[in-house]
Amino acid sequence: MELATLIGLALFIPFWFFLSLEHIRLPWLLSVSAFGLVASGTLISVFFAHPMAAIRRLPGALRAAIRGEPPEAKAVIAEVVRLNERVRKDGLSALAAGGEKSGNALLQHGARLAASGAAPEALGSAMKARAESEEQGVQRSAAVLETAGRYAPMAGLISTIIALIVILTDFSRPDSLGPKVAVGLLTSLYGLAAAYLFCLPLAAKIRHTASGRALCARLATDGLLAICRGEATDHLEMRLREQLDEYLLEQG
Repeated sequence: MELATLIGLALFIPFWFFLSLEHIRLPWLLSVSAFGLVASGTLISVFFAHPMAAIRRLPGALRAAIRGEPPEAKAVIAEVVRLNERVRKDGLSALAAGGEKSGNALLQHGARLAASGAAPEALGSAMKARAESEEQGVQRSAAVLETAGRYAPMAGLISTIIALIVILTDFSRPDSLGPKVAVGLLTSLYGLAAAYLFCLPLAAKIRHTASGRALCARLATDGLLAICRGEATDHLEMRLREQLDEYLLEQG
């Protein structure tokens, strides 16, 4: 798991500690019905706002964001080096078979194009288009979470208003007013917490991973073009690692 994500999770410990200093107990903040109201209301908005293709991509984008980027960059460099060694030994015709063994979809796509005899300009353009398409998918995944972050507080507020209407129309059991008010207020709390502690921060983290994916796409494209030029393996590996080092330095 990425370090910043771990630190963020760890900070929930002092957060809860300071809440406990105010004599707030965890059972007071738990309500299945309040959670269900906010979750269902938020999901209604998300499914209305986005196509299923964007929603299906969200779990994978979340895993990549929480895992941290660019874990794939070193693997891309290793795959490019392996492909270059094979091509120098068996010729460009070995690219297709070698690319199929790659775990990187962009490398597989580029290797098939290069093996089919695509010109370097066409190869670069095709890989760039494929990389941009993948990046747009990541951005759409972030947009799904941002939609959830925008509408979760509203779902909580609507549920709170409904709860208050129910309370104001029935005073026959005064002893039940407290729990009903608590559930009504908890829906607003859950909506705000879902938006500002989870959905919006995770959307920002997903968008940040787009830069790591762009790096991997650049490494794969540069690597395949270098293979087609017949660049020496040691020089190619050194050049790609320099790009990775520059990226990591910029990211701090």
